[in-house]
Amino acid sequence: MRRIYFLAPDIAVTKRVVDDLILARTDEKLIHVIAKRNTPLEDLPEATLLI
Repeated sequence: MRRIYFLAPDIAVTKRVVDDLILARTDEKLIHVIAKRNTPLEDLPEATLLI
């Protein structure tokens, strides 16, 4: 499986990237978001140590 990494400047852009991936039929459980400490991810799929 290939991985694609994106760097986004803020949560709004990150949400748009995640939405585009979902619209492109990427399985949502394969999408993981990492942010700097204390950044609220709201409803974005947060990465865990078990990915």
